[in-house]
Amino acid sequence: MLRRPRTSLRIHARFALIALLGATLLVAGCQDDDNPNDPEDVGVTVVPRDSASATATETGEPTGTATAESTETATGTATGTATATETITAPEIIERDEISFVSPEGWVGNGDTWTSPDGDVTLLFAAQDREPGSEPEAVMLPQGAVNLDREEIDTPLGPGAIHTIELTEATEQGVYEMHALVRTDDRIYDWWIAAETREALDAHRDVLDQVLASIQRTDG
Repeated sequence: MLRRPRTSLRIHARFALIALLGATLLVAGCQDDDNPNDPEDVGVTVVPRDSASATATETGEPTGTATAESTETATGTATGTATATETITAPEIIERDEISFVSPEGWVGNGDTWTSPDGDVTLLFAAQDREPGSEPEAVMLPQGAVNLDREEIDTPLGPGAIHTIELTEATEQGVYEMHALVRTDDRIYDWWIAAETREALDAHRDVLDQVLASIQRTDG
């Protein structure tokens, strides 16, 4: 029997192994090309994790939580209350009918009413035509008031009287009033201060005196 040389058998075995490896690589390459999940085959761009964070930052999307400092700045509100300031009103020349007078300094005016800076006392003014034979007290003083004091005075308009009264019914201005009544030939004028207590009323008598001293005629 003839025997093949060992060298020839080894050569054929190597060629067979090489052919098998080549076929295996060819099949593997075809499978990769036909993989439907390959990102490049479906048009998807694969971005590394670090690149994704950078892209989110560039597009303005929030990438983290707000810091305590930024949150406090965004949500902080004023917690203090405004300090009350005192209203200072300069004296004004008030013209009524044929006369004028000066309002008290620092008192807040509203029409013919002025309120003291502390809000405790009110100064008021009223005037009306005088009927022949009528008395100022009967015309200007509130009905039912108790007359506590009466004092004769002189004013730039002529003589008058100050009546301190207590009201039987409280009003918006107070319980006690001090009326300075002055009459002319055809008019009756009344300046008065009102307060809730007699002490507050007496403490502001100087204000009433200053107003009366500032009276002037405007009719020549």
